[in-house]
Amino acid sequence: MRGRPTKALAQFPSVLANMDKNPAWTSALGEAYGDQPQNVMNAVQVIRARPKPAGNLFSLSRVAVE
Repeated sequence: MRGRPTKALAQFPSVLANMDKNPAWTSALGEAYGDQPQNVMNAVQVIRARPKPAGNLFSLSRVAVE
C-alpha cells in the first residue's frame, strides 16, 4: 500500500497544499493513521457523511454519490 495515498491525493492539489502549509498537522495525521488506522478511517467516514444532508454533495456524470 506504500505510495498509494500520495497518488490518490495527487488529484486534490488543495489538499496537498494544505498538508504542505501545515507540516505538524500532516505529521500528526500520519502518526495517528500509523497507530490507529481504523479510528482515522472511521473519523473520515463521519466527516464524509456531513456534506450530503447539507446539500453540498451531489452526483456528477462520472461520480455517483450514494
